[in-house]
Amino acid sequence: MKPPLFKSLQFRLPSLVLLGVIPTTIMAIAVSSSHASKIIHQDYLDNLALKGQSLHDTIDRWRQMNVLALKNLTQQPDIISLDPQKQKPILEAMVNNYEYIYLAHTLDLQGLNIARSDNKTPQNYSDSNWFKAAKAGEEITFQTLIEPTSEKSSLCLATPISQQKTIAGVASICTLLEELARQIGDVTFGQTGYGFIVNERGYLLTHPNADLISEDELIDYSAYPPVANLLAGNDGYYPFTDTEGVEWVSHGMRLSNGWGVLILQQKSEALLQEKEFHSLAAIVAGIAIVAVGILTWLLTSRLINSLN
Repeated sequence: MKPPLFKSLQFRLPSLVLLGVIPTTIMAIAVSSSHASKIIHQDYLDNLALKGQSLHDTIDRWRQMNVLALKNLTQQPDIISLDPQKQKPILEAMVNNYEYIYLAHTLDLQGLNIARSDNKTPQNYSDSNWFKAAKAGEEITFQTLIEPTSEKSSLCLATPISQQKTIAGVASICTLLEELARQIGDVTFGQTGYGFIVNERGYLLTHPNADLISEDELIDYSAYPPVANLLAGNDGYYPFTDTEGVEWVSHGMRLSNGWGVLILQQKSEALLQEKEFHSLAAIVAGIAIVAVGILTWLLTSRLINSLN
């Protein structure tokens, strides 16, 4: 009487082989997958940090360039003279040389315009924080505000004008935030990744969404989780979930003047490569097990036929 298939040598021998192969294969692939996942995950975080560093360096170069331009302006004898007739051509030339600057002007210690690069009526800026700080001797002051001249979101830089080491006036230049964003360039990558910059209080300076920085009001991002985390003094990586339940991975860093640079991407896209690797590893493991099973079955069949 012929024994049942599951008791036959043709069935038992491949089964024994597979019982030895399957756990070993699964364990080997699990260990290699875990190691590879860590490498892929760290590589992604490193790339996120590199994008953040690149944006950080770009805005820092822009900031230093304009600080230097403003300081050079206040070193010119005709600016130091506080003579409006001598100052105006220099202010006009500065706006012409730096096309993103829409206003360069000087002020006396009462906050009244001495000279302006445009032909508008002199204004009183005594209530502006940038004027107060420069008048008090602050070397460089940055302020994000709705500037009266443009009536749009602007960034103004100010520095004192000194005569014989005594503060005699203030010089300032202003640019629209949308122009600042154009100078820095949009930072986007993948389907969901992007970068943006906030000032020391968490107000947007640049953002890929132009609507957020071209309006006649400042956008307060201080409550946005990665911004709040950065303003709390926490640089580096920060995972969070937005109000719609979407998970994100972010990286933030601060400039020396307090501005924040943030890069973020949805977690699902960030870990897509890792998921694809796991799927591929599972497919390879399955194919390997099936191939070993079939090969063992065929070899066993030939062996048994020879014995018979």
